[in-house]
Amino acid sequence: MEILNQTPFTADRAVFLDKRGAENLVLALKATYALTDQGPPTVADQQDPIVPGDEFHGDPESSSIAQESELSPMKPATDLFLRGSARTGQSGVPWVQVGFHVGNFGTWATVFGNRVWTPSMGLPAISEPEPVDGIPLIWENAFGGWDSSPEKESHHDWEPANPVGRGFRAKHSELPWEDTPLPNIEDPADLIQSLGQRVNPVGFGPVGRHWKPRIDYAGSYDEAWIRNRSPLLPDDFDERFHNAAPPSLIFPGHMKGGEPISVTGCTVSGQLGFYLPRLSAGGVVHVRAREEVVPMKLNSVTVDTDRMTLNLLWKGGVRIHGEVPHVTRLEYRVQGEGI
Repeated sequence: MEILNQTPFTADRAVFLDKRGAENLVLALKATYALTDQGPPTVADQQDPIVPGDEFHGDPESSSIAQESELSPMKPATDLFLRGSARTGQSGVPWVQVGFHVGNFGTWATVFGNRVWTPSMGLPAISEPEPVDGIPLIWENAFGGWDSSPEKESHHDWEPANPVGRGFRAKHSELPWEDTPLPNIEDPADLIQSLGQRVNPVGFGPVGRHWKPRIDYAGSYDEAWIRNRSPLLPDDFDERFHNAAPPSLIFPGHMKGGEPISVTGCTVSGQLGFYLPRLSAGGVVHVRAREEVVPMKLNSVTVDTDRMTLNLLWKGGVRIHGEVPHVTRLEYRVQGEGI
């Protein structure tokens, strides 16, 4: 198979089965841009590779996704991801508001420096935060976690929206509380005030495939599925499962390019703002003697304020059931401003 990449970006492809078991070819195109505190994004000299599988911050069974697979089925809407660390540009600041927005769409988080539960008149109290500068924006630093300390297994519990976080306690917890850490990243509208309080986890990275609410879209893998559908996806599988961003960062539809992006609280200057490059991507699949034109949509936008990079990932697909060996050439194209 010949691959003709007529862009300055990274291209790849994969084949997936849809709910009917038909083979679909997905084309992926990934652009890497350099960011500065001033001026528009510029095409980076070094283009990031397309990531073939999920990459984790640690053990896949007990850590969050650092980089989701980019060779995966197409998404029904654009995911927004923010990587980086909370920063203030000043010394001794105990907390900062971190925001990630496309225009008015997006989310806020309050990020505190390290805190622990400490005794005050014999009761649990929150210690004064340490300086906040450099707290990584990962799910491990947000509210969540597991608690298997109760003697009865039926009393074991976890936070289904973030099982890798910190601060969660089961109703019948037997965990010691003194000097245990609180989450750094909190929802400004739902801050922790008491030990054992359950609050809304907030984050900026990929949601695990078995976490809430993503798992709700996976469908029913029951006896009826085993008898009638396995190994195909269940009838009630929802394509929204492919979106990995937190719900507040799944854009309503596919972004087109040209949208204003703002990041607050992750750079020394305190504010990063730019417009997405106005680009449209597409491909052509040559199968036997015919050509299949493949429009590509923006599947994810990733801003990394530690590296000061912007990644754009486009995907497009075409049904080629039974014809995979007869695909002879793939072409990738992009046009617009910013290249």
